[in-house]
Amino acid sequence: MAYIGKAPVNGLFAIQSITTDGSTTTFALDFTIGSTTAILVLVGGVVQEPDTAYTLSGGGTSIVFSTAPTSSQTAYIHFLGQAVVQNLLDLNGVQLILDADADTSITADTDDQIDFKIGGSDVIAFKTTGIHLPDGEKYVAGTGDDLQLYHDGTNSYIANAVGALKVATETSGIAVTIGHTTSEVTFGDNVTVTGNLTIGGTTNFGDFNITNVGSIALDTITNDGTDITLDSSGDIILDAAGNDIFFKAGGTTIGEIENESNTLVIKSAVSDGDLKLKGNDGGSEITALTLDMSAAGAATFNSTVTATGLVIGSASVTEAQLEILDGATITTTELNLIDGGTSRGTTALASGDGILINDAGTMRMTNVDTVKTFMQTGLTSNSILDADSDTKIQVEEGTDEDIIRYDVAGAEVATQTARGFEFTAVGGFVMNQTTNSQTFTIASTENAIVAGPIALSGTITVEGSLAVV
Repeated sequence: MAYIGKAPVNGLFAIQSITTDGSTTTFALDFTIGSTTAILVLVGGVVQEPDTAYTLSGGGTSIVFSTAPTSSQTAYIHFLGQAVVQNLLDLNGVQLILDADADTSITADTDDQIDFKIGGSDVIAFKTTGIHLPDGEKYVAGTGDDLQLYHDGTNSYIANAVGALKVATETSGIAVTIGHTTSEVTFGDNVTVTGNLTIGGTTNFGDFNITNVGSIALDTITNDGTDITLDSSGDIILDAAGNDIFFKAGGTTIGEIENESNTLVIKSAVSDGDLKLKGNDGGSEITALTLDMSAAGAATFNSTVTATGLVIGSASVTEAQLEILDGATITTTELNLIDGGTSRGTTALASGDGILINDAGTMRMTNVDTVKTFMQTGLTSNSILDADSDTKIQVEEGTDEDIIRYDVAGAEVATQTARGFEFTAVGGFVMNQTTNSQTFTIASTENAIVAGPIALSGTITVEGSLAVV
């Protein structure tokens, strides 16, 4: 569209004519301007709307049309104002005052350092080593100063007031490191780990509690010199896939609990170390059972042993058999009487005393009266006294009187009747005395008949008559 009237050549404000081609949208300006409203743009005699039909670029040095003007359209730019461009010379450390009361400034009076002062106080310094804030000054972020980063002269702080404080890399696979290999990191609040927690060094919980643990995979638990307590509201389970649980004292194994082909084994591991079972009897500690490992595991019970059966060697002994000894609970003393473990005494037998007898493999208790009757019954006929049956005592019931015959080595040596002893010629009659005080006396109411020779030595005193045939 043609320009209405004569094209402007010059005036109070500068004018720039633009040659359009229908494709070019960006044109360099003759003057640098500060905003889109600092120029009046006409294309084909029509005023263009700022920030819609055109914008600026290059810091106000170029105009950019949203639609390229055609080659038949004449475009003009009227400059209503120009950007003030001031080139600052080298200050050489002179302080640059920024506000009216001269307490806010920028200065670089120290080599390689820029100091910012606000309200008369140094608040920040840019150095080659970084951005520096004095103690107490804060890096602040957030509309309500929600995040603050500062050092108070003693400690350093990252303080957050709103929302979550995240120390994280939001990209997977990038690590976050807190602390140094020789430093100490202290958490003053609850810590929640949603992922895996890997600890490369020693973990010290400072004698505080660890609660709500699902499972822990460990190699060694070492305490700090105090006791270790396992306290469970349920059961405590020891599960050893290696089948052995070891008990140590100062590094030395003193005991084991083993699984040997599904057999539970409790073992004393020290050579000749006894195994004892102890308990509390009315407030006093007692040793109920001792297994002596230096004596092939000999068992010593502190008190009575109650069992439904007993096997000694390969022979089974019943309770009834044991109680035959006295009709009550068996004692060690009574068992020793059976195997000869107790020396024989000289206690005399009396009527009613018990005697233990093996009756064809069954142990029975009888008394001396029964044994006496049995022995007397056996002597009424023929009692053999030796292995080859040539020494015996025979009892004969005669018509006039009973006779007891004594045979030695197959020969009769004497007989006994109510009248007295009669010695045969085979044996003779021999009296041996070992002390001078011994005597052999035949009552005056009895007769002594000797059918064989008589060997006498010493003094012979005869009271009454002596008949020699």
